[in-house]
Amino acid sequence: MCTFQNPTGRTLSLDRRQKVAELGSKYDAVILEDDPYRDIRYSGSDLLRIKAFDETGHTLLANSFSKIFSPGSRLGYVLASHEVMSRLFNAKTATNSHSSTIPQVICSKLK
Repeated sequence: MCTFQNPTGRTLSLDRRQKVAELGSKYDAVILEDDPYRDIRYSGSDLLRIKAFDETGHTLLANSFSKIFSPGSRLGYVLASHEVMSRLFNAKTATNSHSSTIPQVICSKLK
């Protein structure tokens, strides 16, 4: 968690975010950026995500609608390369057929 880490509330600096992305590329390692609290900033400036510095596809961004929409909705998303998304799709399909439809429809109406 690079933004408002739980439980400390600390936020990773822009410089460190860039270095984390560079480490993923340098060592051919996957970086999972879990950023569910990003959209509940009440003051200060937004910082670029680690994913913004990723030039090789090593960073996966996971986020959630549960912090800004509804805690019980259990809706989230991932931004990743086509290859990774294909594998995640297969894993999701193997574990359950789909997420609850009603929260997805309601969330889709948010602007």
